[in-house]
Amino acid sequence: MRYAAWADRLDHYILSKKDVPFSWEHNNCMSFSTGAIEVMSGMDPGFFAKGKYKSNIGALRILSRFKLRTFEEAIFKVFQETPMRLLEDDEFVMYGDIIMADIPNLDCGIAGATVGVIDKDGLSMFVGEKGIIKHQLREANSIWRV
Repeated sequence: MRYAAWADRLDHYILSKKDVPFSWEHNNCMSFSTGAIEVMSGMDPGFFAKGKYKSNIGALRILSRFKLRTFEEAIFKVFQETPMRLLEDDEFVMYGDIIMADIPNLDCGIAGATVGVIDKDGLSMFVGEKGIIKHQLREANSIWRV
């Protein structure tokens, strides 16, 4: 499912997003993670929502048009979840995996599940107020292999 040069493509993508601040319209957890999926595989599971919302409520309205209540439901429709709830060892995750975790205050004060991407060093990367934020996470709601 991934391109042959997916790692190089993902490196460039992450570098391009490193200092891009959070914005509901242009750089949020959904756009960041679906952008990573697109550069790795050519498939964009967020195509239906790009540029069509400017707030959390707007994003939820877009999802509701497809009878989805959360972005997690949308991603479950596209990818098979890796069966793990507690990450005990970094060997369980790999560069480019998509991760969902409850991390408060990442998206400019919005609490709840946030989607990110696993970095080469096994850290989880999420969109923060001033760009990519890395976290050492031991617990995740879900993990998806792209």
